[in-house]
Amino acid sequence: MNGNQRKLDLNGDGRDEVGVPQPLSPESPYLWPETRVLNGSLSYASNPVFDSAVDKAKAVFGVLHSLTDVGLSWIDTKLNKNPNLKLRLLLAVYPACPTSSDVLRGLLERCNQTNDRVRVRLHPRSRTEDRPSSNFCIVSESGSGTMVVSPTGDFCLGESRNEQLHLCFPTDAALHQQFTAWFDYQWFKAAR
Repeated sequence: MNGNQRKLDLNGDGRDEVGVPQPLSPESPYLWPETRVLNGSLSYASNPVFDSAVDKAKAVFGVLHSLTDVGLSWIDTKLNKNPNLKLRLLLAVYPACPTSSDVLRGLLERCNQTNDRVRVRLHPRSRTEDRPSSNFCIVSESGSGTMVVSPTGDFCLGESRNEQLHLCFPTDAALHQQFTAWFDYQWFKAAR
C-alpha cells in the first residue's frame, strides 16, 4: 500500500488504520445522533443521515412538519439526482411553524411541474403542541421499505437537540403494509 492509500479498518471506533476519524455512513437499522457524534469525536457523512437511501429510492411517503426553503432545495436535489423518485407528503402546518407562504408556493410549483412526482396535502394543526412527529417510508427500487421516525421536521436537515432521538430501520412486509394503510387513511382524511 502506498502512502496515499489508507485501509479503512473501523473497529467500531470510526477511525481508519492510522487513527484518522472517518465520517459515519450508517446502514439501517440505526439511531441518530449516536454518542460518538454527540461527543464531537465523529460526524455523519451526509445530511440528513438517510440521504443516500433516498438517492436510490423509488418513493418516499409520510408525514413531515416544519418544511423550510432548505427542505425545498433538498427536494429539488433529490428529484434531479433520481429521476424515478416520487414523493407523497402530508405536510403538517401549525401556528408559528417555519413553513412560510413562499415555501408553500414553491411546493405547489413542484407539484404542478413534476408530472405527479410530487404530491402534497396539508395537515393543518390548530396548536403547536399538536405537531406530529415526522415519519416516512423510503421505498427502494426492489420495494423494500426503510422507516424514518423523527421529532424534527424539514427532512431532519437542521440541527436537532442532543436529547432528540431519531430512528431509521428496515420494515418487514407486515409493518410496511400497516404504515402504508395508516398513511393512506391520513392522506384520505386530509383531502376533506
